[in-house]
Amino acid sequence: MIIFLPLLLGLSLGCTRAGGFVAHVESTCLLDDDGTAKDFTYCISFNKDLLTCWDPEENKMVPCEFGVLNPVANGISHYLNQQDTLMQRLRNGLQNCTTHTQPFWGSLTHRT
Repeated sequence: MIIFLPLLLGLSLGCTRAGGFVAHVESTCLLDDDGTAKDFTYCISFNKDLLTCWDPEENKMVPCEFGVLNPVANGISHYLNQQDTLMQRLRNGLQNCTTHTQPFWGSLTHRT
């Protein structure tokens, strides 16, 4: 996660007249009834505006913002796509969802 610090610093310094901002990373694992992962998402947002998301078909982070923040979204996508460790983790995202949720699946889902 250390790779996001320069990005967050750049976003904060670029918004000098803003009263506040929120930049965050969001990820989801969509599981079926048996706990098998069916979908995995990983996105970076700025003030609730999606900037870039993992695209498993393209095997890279792609810009999701096509308005005024498009240059920022392109820059973040380009930067993240050069981070080999992150790219490997995202490529394994669907499998990791299943692996990491299995120990908890039975106790959290089979309620009486």
